[in-house]
Amino acid sequence: MRTRLHIFVNAADIDPDRLRELLDDAEVQPEKITRPGTLGVYAAIIADDLLGAERLRDLLRRNGVESFLRHSRSASNDEALSAPLSVLRVVTAERGEGGPRHGTTFTLEQACARCGTGARPLGDVLLKAGDVPKKGPVFQTLDHEYFVSDRVRDALGAAGITGAEFHAVRAAAGAEERLPWSQLVAPYALPPADPETSGGIRRQDPCPECERDGYFGTAQSPLELRYSVGREDLERVPDFAVTWEHFGRSNLVEPFEDSVFAQPLIVVKPRAVDALLKLKIRNVAFDPVAVSDS
Repeated sequence: MRTRLHIFVNAADIDPDRLRELLDDAEVQPEKITRPGTLGVYAAIIADDLLGAERLRDLLRRNGVESFLRHSRSASNDEALSAPLSVLRVVTAERGEGGPRHGTTFTLEQACARCGTGARPLGDVLLKAGDVPKKGPVFQTLDHEYFVSDRVRDALGAAGITGAEFHAVRAAAGAEERLPWSQLVAPYALPPADPETSGGIRRQDPCPECERDGYFGTAQSPLELRYSVGREDLERVPDFAVTWEHFGRSNLVEPFEDSVFAQPLIVVKPRAVDALLKLKIRNVAFDPVAVSDS
């Protein structure tokens, strides 16, 4: 596992040339200095050198520049293939609104009656055609739903991958034509992760009835899920599953189209990792999950 440290600054406070000077003064060699984004924030990305990062942040403070530190972690293909479970992560920016907003029908049969957590699409999914990428293998909506191209869907089916359920995407307006995408849903839910040893997760205002929503990732530390699962129970997990924890906050309201549903993370087994790696998808990553025998 490779860990990187991202030191974020505001372009209005310091320009990249001056940041490079402070990096030299802190005796830190950056792997990359990103370009300022739409909000003017950019980052120096360095190797796992916490002392070096703190030296840089101290120099920034002395120069009147506020900074923010974030950890990221990336696994090699071999590490993902050898892990019993991995979280599937889409690394490109989310886009477009999902959920019931454009008329998608949902089933609440296994959902929380109070907040709607656990609601799943029923039949085709409706999205604004303009929100859907023209090309690419995988994307996520702003509602954190996973979508795969027809090529990816067909390849997973041909590989005999289990646990994945696909819902065809249609345009929400106009001709309602079939778009070359499907929402990927995994009905099988894992048990709750170990709250004492898992990392990179925080809770905020979960539903008082189901307590399954209200989970959020943390920018300061990478996601580290840990489970205590017996070998036989692990063998029963399909190639695609989801976390018990749902990220975001659900809100079941009237009219139904205004409802928002927190989403679980998709967790995959090595066979699914192998199938996705063979497709050479660049915008996905895998975060290995630690599993101990219960």
